[in-house]
Parts: sequence; C-alpha cells; structure tokens
Amino acid sequence: MLKELKASSFQPSSKSVPALRDYNQAVQLLRDGKNLEAVKNFKAATREDPQFALAFSKLSETYANLGYDSEAQQSALRAVELSESLTPAEKYAISASQARISKNYPRLSRHTRTSPKFRLTIPICAPRGRPV
Repeated sequence: MLKELKASSFQPSSKSVPALRDYNQAVQLLRDGKNLEAVKNFKAATREDPQFALAFSKLSETYANLGYDSEAQQSALRAVELSESLTPAEKYAISASQARISKNYPRLSRHTRTSPKFRLTIPICAPRGRPV
C-alpha cells in the first residue's frame, strides 16, 4: 500500500530550488490558513520559475479562498497552459483545480470518477468544502 501511494504521488516539477522553497513555504502557510501570506510565496515561486504550473495552480486556489475570482481564474488558466509537458498526476491535479476554480462541477465530478487513485493525493471539493 505504501509503495502504491508513493508511486501515485508526485513532486512539483521545477528545477529552481528557490521556487520549490517558496512553493513549499506557501503550501504550509495555506495549510495554516494564512492565505494572504501564501499568495506572496506562491507569487515568489512563479517569479523564480515562470514555468512552474503547479505553483500557478495553487496560487489560483489561494486566490479563490480569498474571493479573488478574477485572479484565481487567470492563474488557473496559466497553470493549464503550462501543464502540457508535465506528468499525468500533475496535469490531473491542475485540470481538477481549474475545473473547481471555473465552477465546472460536471467536469470536476468526472475527474473523481475516472481516476479514484488520485483521490488520495488530491483533495477535491465542491463549493464551500463539501466533498464531491
């Protein structure tokens, strides 16, 4: 089971150590509910690595948490644009996040039905935190 979880998990795709550092700090801030601080770190990560799709995706989720819908949509679309060359797991996470940001719940629902193994690594929620 542990091997399966490790195989289905992924590491963020960036070759920039500073971008990964900023990303990891932002994820921790997000977990702590410090959305405004997380935005700063996600933005720093995307400045360090402008091709860091997962950082743009997490930035979009953080903007959505703050109610900044326009910024959330822009960041989500940028993440999708950058995700073409990523691993299937990263592409899937970004696509699911973009579906949530754009409130495309039918597509989001298909994501959870078509690939249950990713449910373990990607928290996907419907409006206001209700599980899909």
